[in-house]
Amino acid sequence: ASLPDLSSSLFMLAHRLVQEQPLSAISWYAVGLWYFAGRNWSEARRYFAYVFYHIFRDSWLISHPHRATHDEDARFGPAWIAFAHCFAYEGEHDMAITAYSTTARLFPGYVNALAATSDALTLGQISV
Repeated sequence: ASLPDLSSSLFMLAHRLVQEQPLSAISWYAVGLWYFAGRNWSEARRYFAYVFYHIFRDSWLISHPHRATHDEDARFGPAWIAFAHCFAYEGEHDMAITAYSTTARLFPGYVNALAATSDALTLGQISV
């Protein structure tokens, strides 16, 4: 059985979350997931990075009008992993390794999952 096309549902959910909770990490993560599902890696990465913007203070994120206000948003593990996946899918392996390493440092419990995912991506066993 094939998966249903969820892109329009994901778009509507992300749009609603951003309208209702513009300062929430999960809202911007959902936007990033929509771009990720559409294989638009650079835009997806941009929104995943937005979730933890204050770590990248010198980047484009400072000029964005909606900023996350909670420290836990900077430590939102799923966004870090997705951020790294974007680099991996783009073939930017050095950047992917750096992002995965940062994730492993910030989230020690994620190390095994990251290693398995990174290996699978490298071997082409995961497709989007």
